[in-house]
Amino acid sequence: MNDDIDNVVAVNSESIEKPPLQEKLKTVGGKGRSRSDAWNNFTRYLDGGRMRAQCNYCPTNYACDSNTNGTTNMNKHIDYQCKNYHAKLAAADPKQKYLVKQASITSFTTSSKEGCGSSLGLGIFNNEDTRNALAEMLIVDELPFRFVEKRGFHKFCRVGMPRFDVSSRRTIVRDILQMYVDMKTSLMKQFKEKKRILSFTQISDHRGETIGKCIEKVLIDWGIDMVFTITVDNASSNNTSILYVNQKLNSWHTDDGILGGKYLHLRCCAHIVNLIVNDGLKEMHESVCAIRNAVKFVKSPLSIFEKFKKNVESEKIKNKGLVVLDVPTRWNSTYLVLVSSLKFIKAFDWLDDEDLHYQTYFKEDENEQKQIGPPHFEDWENAKVFVQFLKTFYDVTLQFSASLSVTSKW
Repeated sequence: MNDDIDNVVAVNSESIEKPPLQEKLKTVGGKGRSRSDAWNNFTRYLDGGRMRAQCNYCPTNYACDSNTNGTTNMNKHIDYQCKNYHAKLAAADPKQKYLVKQASITSFTTSSKEGCGSSLGLGIFNNEDTRNALAEMLIVDELPFRFVEKRGFHKFCRVGMPRFDVSSRRTIVRDILQMYVDMKTSLMKQFKEKKRILSFTQISDHRGETIGKCIEKVLIDWGIDMVFTITVDNASSNNTSILYVNQKLNSWHTDDGILGGKYLHLRCCAHIVNLIVNDGLKEMHESVCAIRNAVKFVKSPLSIFEKFKKNVESEKIKNKGLVVLDVPTRWNSTYLVLVSSLKFIKAFDWLDDEDLHYQTYFKEDENEQKQIGPPHFEDWENAKVFVQFLKTFYDVTLQFSASLSVTSKW
């Protein structure tokens, strides 16, 4: 036998067993140390005259002739395939403490220059925390997902964190996505509208300068020197008051406050919508009043309301609710009156034809003026058209009035 392989033990391939670890050093290559890290986990032996390498943790073996075979397959086996190897690492006591350098970093968004610590403390290995830290590293350092599958990183983990089960590329993607969802949920819990009444003040007049000085006093009393927006209606006096406050805020700062006060004056969108709709209501005043008075008659005494309900049943009008009465000064409630009343046109027409009290009601005077109504065909047709007009503004008003969601986009 050649002198170079004097120390190799020849065995039959049918009776081979895993070579004992104590004979690992008695391998081909003489006294020199194998260059590849694979030989830390494999033992070479002869099988039928051919050189092979067997895993130290499982029966798997590979051809390892230095002239024709490399160590790539052996490294992949240790990194990804050998369950016994990873089980051995995981078998270590998970509660065993070890010395770690206590860094002052509390968030992965902290600058690398700010979170350096040098004191030592006791730590416990946690695979889940390490996985999260790995995901954060990829985000902060803008690394590709395939970084976790690179050989150098796996070697680093085997040496520095042998108990860490390195995640695959797909797993790390899921971890980062879950981290995004958790962070979004956490932020949404904080995005709750916080209302505080800082002052409820009576002013001598409604001049713009008077209102501006009142706002200035409140800001000074509370120590507030940064204001982003002030929401007011579109009265002309408010233009003067906001201009006064803006000048004061800019004078308190060398950088002209927040964006130079460009967005300080915020006009109340709901108030603007209200003005638009009220102009439309003037055009339909008589039709709206006629329907409102008819609803008021039905809703007044209980006996009339019960008669109205029976008539609804006889006319086979299928609707879960009945008519509602509005607040004349709130147009959105007027919209609801028109919507509900249009479903009971037949019932109101029956009252006009058959009920004497209904007919007499509209002949009575109210504030020395005859009651407007009852609603006729033309009034109902006007209501049908006007409801379509109001619906758009009603939906917009609901968005403006939301208290649990962002309304600035509207």
